[in-house]
Amino acid sequence: MRRITAPLMKMGVRFLPEGRETLPLTVRGTHGLRALTYDAPMASAQLKTAVLLAGVYAKGTTTVNEPAPSRNHTELMLPEFGVSTTAANCTAGVTGPQSLAACEVHVPGDPSSAAFLVCAAVLKRDSAIQVENVSLNTARIGFTRTLERMGAEVSVQRTGAAGKEPFGTISVCYTANLHGCEVPAEKIASIVDEVPVLALVAAFARGVTVFREVGELRVKETDRLAAVVEGLAHLGVEAYIDGNDLYVEGQPGLAVPEGVTLDSKGDHRLAMTWALAGLTGNTSVCVENFDAVRISYPQFLEDIERLAR
Repeated sequence: MRRITAPLMKMGVRFLPEGRETLPLTVRGTHGLRALTYDAPMASAQLKTAVLLAGVYAKGTTTVNEPAPSRNHTELMLPEFGVSTTAANCTAGVTGPQSLAACEVHVPGDPSSAAFLVCAAVLKRDSAIQVENVSLNTARIGFTRTLERMGAEVSVQRTGAAGKEPFGTISVCYTANLHGCEVPAEKIASIVDEVPVLALVAAFARGVTVFREVGELRVKETDRLAAVVEGLAHLGVEAYIDGNDLYVEGQPGLAVPEGVTLDSKGDHRLAMTWALAGLTGNTSVCVENFDAVRISYPQFLEDIERLAR
């Protein structure tokens, strides 16, 4: 929790026991929150949101500067509650203290969940689907641009907006001739939750796909970086880590080994990724700890079964 507690402590918040960096923690707030200009060491929407929400109640202007753009839902949402914010490339701010006013918020479909259906269609022969009413926030649909760079037939159409959040339809169909690509470090924040499933797509592509500076994956629900390499190895795919870069050596026409077992390690993104390995191959795959999908997409299996009929 250090990435969250460190800036909040500078604003006057106390965490007990002092010095502890993992949960459980007790938070002791203060009426005298101090504004802060914080240069975040990584692009993290969770970190940025924690600081900005505290900044709503702090005296003065609180600003978060990031090394790369992260998801910006908080900056877009707060004005709906009557709180003015500033937002630009790699920086966001709020001047406090301000009061929140109740409002109704329409939340479009989650792009990270949609990504698994989209990738399934890219890999499953004779597939074509449309995912409707999904958020098209540019900080959230980097996975569509990555798929495009790999040669996938995917398109995005805006149909409306909820406040400042655009939403619409993602259309995609099976693509036989995928090819590897390089995803630069500055684009990773927009696909950080989709790297595992994109790595699976890369496993079926011609050539090498490189995801630059994905060390953030080491501190998710599990070490996703190591888990992706391990899982792809079970599928017979060469993948390795060099520093903070992930390399996947694709195999067009990849045949998933019969009777393979893949462990989600209790991580919902990995559970869905390995399920797609079974869906797109010619043999069944056993996914251990599959119940982890309930964290973000409890009806995932039902939707996949309905689409695969």
